[in-house]
Amino acid sequence: LAPEYKYPYQLEEVFSSYKWTLENCGVLGTLAEKIVFCGDSAGGNLAVALVMKCLQHSVRIPDGVVLAYPALNLTMQLSASRVLAMFDPMMPYTLLKLCLSAYVPDDSDAANDHFLSPVFAPEHVLKDFPPLSIFSGAIDPLLDDSVQMIHNVRKAGGDDARLRTYENLPHGFLGMVPILEEAKQASNDISRRIAEYLGTEFVDYKA
Repeated sequence: LAPEYKYPYQLEEVFSSYKWTLENCGVLGTLAEKIVFCGDSAGGNLAVALVMKCLQHSVRIPDGVVLAYPALNLTMQLSASRVLAMFDPMMPYTLLKLCLSAYVPDDSDAANDHFLSPVFAPEHVLKDFPPLSIFSGAIDPLLDDSVQMIHNVRKAGGDDARLRTYENLPHGFLGMVPILEEAKQASNDISRRIAEYLGTEFVDYKA
């Protein structure tokens, strides 16, 4: 929807779609006994914001949340990992700034809106957060977003908040599965975690 329609249109659309899905799961051929939210990069932001939206409105939350290299701090605050964006070919500073300006309205304060920047969510919001797993490359400029989010959820009392990093993987590594063995391994790890939260068995059909 961005940049023509900026925040909060995306979150409201996702929230409406999720409520419709809960009410019509039979039409979709599922009992929805288990639900897992997944998202990568900007989609990870929406997945976390959707959980908080559900908590705010007493809507069923998922049984787990699985994210890959999510963007969870939509301010331009610098951190150790974001300094990498000055040199990173996959997520350069100029691209990061462009993406943020396309989504965040000019009159919004991303540092004071945890639906925009989940890393700033207060403890009373995070205390009921479902099991959370984040997978990120160690050389991703957004790594510190994941580190901070996991720390905050644990501090709020979350007993299942896990972060897995991969030494040589950059931002967007899921798009590199066909060419990078470590990306394939990360993809399988993500699939296993989703299966764990769904209470089912992971099968690697290419094993």
